[in-house]
Amino acid sequence: MSIKIEIQSMAVDQIAGTSQKTGKQYSFCKQEAWFHNGKDPYPSKIELMVDRPDKAYAVGIYSLDPASVYVDRNNRLAVSPILVPVAPAVQAADYKAASGGK
Repeated sequence: MSIKIEIQSMAVDQIAGTSQKTGKQYSFCKQEAWFHNGKDPYPSKIELMVDRPDKAYAVGIYSLDPASVYVDRNNRLAVSPILVPVAPAVQAADYKAASGGK
């Protein structure tokens, strides 16, 4: 099974506000992506956290780096996505066609 992440847009949603509980300011950015698990006929929509809008992932096809999966301090399996480019934006359509759209 090959896990692929597809980025179709560099648009980033920036969420900011004040915590009602603590009164502290917060801010985070998320980017839409599509998760291809290699077995389902259609990808699942996911959200990736990015540091800042200018750090958004470029349009293209990515794989999940093995370092993305780790054991946390509570000995639980955890995932913190690290994406590795597979196909740049201009080749993403060719990649999808060659892999049967997955």
